[in-house]
Amino acid sequence: MTTSITVAPVRTPVETPLAEPGLDVSKELDTWLETMVKPESPVRWRHRGRAPIPMSSATALESRVRLLSNQNDWGVVERRRAGEWAQTMHLPDGYIIEVNGVPGPHCFARRVQGVDGSEKFASAAVVADVLWSWLRISLPAGYSLRELSEGE
Repeated sequence: MTTSITVAPVRTPVETPLAEPGLDVSKELDTWLETMVKPESPVRWRHRGRAPIPMSSATALESRVRLLSNQNDWGVVERRRAGEWAQTMHLPDGYIIEVNGVPGPHCFARRVQGVDGSEKFASAAVVADVLWSWLRISLPAGYSLRELSEGE
């Protein structure tokens, strides 16, 4: 029995500009790759007590956050096989957001604070953007975390 192997030619990079002058394509590609959800670790939304639902975007996540219509209703967003998670709770005057603690998922949560230092967010769209950003890279610029303690 004879086995044959087909070898495909390797292309070498072409030195023709493919982007606008001054654009660092390598840096842009790295940024894009960092923000893409890895297939083995998709973003999943879990409304309190329900099965997880895969999320494809912050917009899809926003539609789920809007379903938190009752006071004190909450949901968790997580990545399968990853230590990062975040949760949000609907309050009478907005939402709060908490994320996993350091060094990992079994520590106390941390409360997200907006650019103005507030811990309440009025919009499901803002909440979804923060949740999505946290699971994909980090908090949006200007946001911060406050360590929570037992009983909070």
